[in-house]
Amino acid sequence: MSFLTSISPDVALALAGGFLVSLATALNLLVMGRITSVSSMIISISRFYVNSSGLFWRISFLLGLLNSVLFFRVYLGDTIYGIRVFDVLSSMSDLSLPQWIIGSFFIGMSTNLGGDFIVYHIICGLPRLSRRSMLGTAIVILFGAITLSYRHSIPSFENKGIIDSQTMDTYLSFIGDSFSGVYLIYIISFGVHLISKAKKADKIDPLFSFAIGIIFGLGFILSGLCRRTKVIGFLNFGDNWDPTIAYSIVAMVGFNWFGFNLIFKNVTTPLLQGNFNPIIDGGINMSFCIGAALFGIGWGILGFCNAGIFMNIMLLPQALLALIGILMGNTTMRYLMAIINSPGFRRIFISE
Repeated sequence: MSFLTSISPDVALALAGGFLVSLATALNLLVMGRITSVSSMIISISRFYVNSSGLFWRISFLLGLLNSVLFFRVYLGDTIYGIRVFDVLSSMSDLSLPQWIIGSFFIGMSTNLGGDFIVYHIICGLPRLSRRSMLGTAIVILFGAITLSYRHSIPSFENKGIIDSQTMDTYLSFIGDSFSGVYLIYIISFGVHLISKAKKADKIDPLFSFAIGIIFGLGFILSGLCRRTKVIGFLNFGDNWDPTIAYSIVAMVGFNWFGFNLIFKNVTTPLLQGNFNPIIDGGINMSFCIGAALFGIGWGILGFCNAGIFMNIMLLPQALLALIGILMGNTTMRYLMAIINSPGFRRIFISE
């Protein structure tokens, strides 16, 4: 019996998902010179930190993620070879409203201190042998596992968050209509963008990012990272440990280690951009470690990362609430850090 025929279907899907995610991130680096970070795209758009060109490729990538969810639901359903790619609604019943709010808020705060820990650091940082990403990954998994172990012992988290079928149908109708409206506005705006932009790269960039977003999203779904039960099983280092996420991470890191090294050693400039975007790894400091711990806590509570939350807004009303929580957490931490770093605060509370 060969190796390919002996592996289980869920492991095969995890490896296939890891390959697709690494393919998308490697192509993004090769063609546009970018290290992929889903959370930075969401935060940049929410703060209007980007010009029109930067806005369109970011929105295009995120729309690609949402379209990958629709592709599965419309054409493939919820299962492949008998393996679920999306969790059933009942698997969310142990998550109360406080958990959704607190978990997403912690994840939002972490993005301000350390960035996107799953996509930027684990998927794209470990292949570059970044010491910062290695430390961040270790802290994330440690605090995620600890949080998961003690989550059910906290009294305020005992209320079950069950959504009835009528509420779910209303939400799916709302999100479908909203998605169609956003798509229409985007297509009209993108048409104006194509006419007004003279640079070929600026015209191709959104289309390329949309395709990359779809590939990334398909891989993310297959990897299990969009499934709360798989993430919780991965963080539960006990008798019922589920290694599916581990397989997908090994595939992502392994393929990207090969692809990134090949690109950095043999390509001087991206195919459609003048230069590679600067890789901002920064140093290892207390803020980064706190950010990794906050993300680990949020990940342990919810079982969803930034990209997983964003993609699940097509399926779960709680995910939309969590997305708002991420934005609120990021904004809160941004203002808090501004206060801490202000001369007045340092003069009063930090002795020289």
